[in-house]
Amino acid sequence: MEALPEDILVLEKAAVVHWFPCGEGRMPIRQWENAGAEKVILLHGGSGSWLHWARNIPALREQFDVYAIDLPGLGDAAMCEVESDAVSAARATRTALEQLFDSAFHVVAFSWGCTITAMIMKDMATQ
Repeated sequence: MEALPEDILVLEKAAVVHWFPCGEGRMPIRQWENAGAEKVILLHGGSGSWLHWARNIPALREQFDVYAIDLPGLGDAAMCEVESDAVSAARATRTALEQLFDSAFHVVAFSWGCTITAMIMKDMATQ
């Protein structure tokens, strides 16, 4: 694996990583804390990871408590029970979000992240 650019390494070291069950492994959600700020979670596109958001995180963390997820089967996250199954990916993501957040949060997503978001937020919006 190629070395990450220095700014990415600094960003990664600044994150707190929360791990959640995913298939036979784990799924990370990285947090760049801004105590007392509103929470925003970033969901990346297909074939990606939290690194899709690396250029946005420094600006976002000035105003938000920022969380970036590695969706199941991508980045550092394990595969779900059923490989490439959107329902399993949404279930694992929703379970992690329910365990991590006990209050409202904002969501920013694109591509595959939008698919997962649409599958889980319709039910979570009432909680």
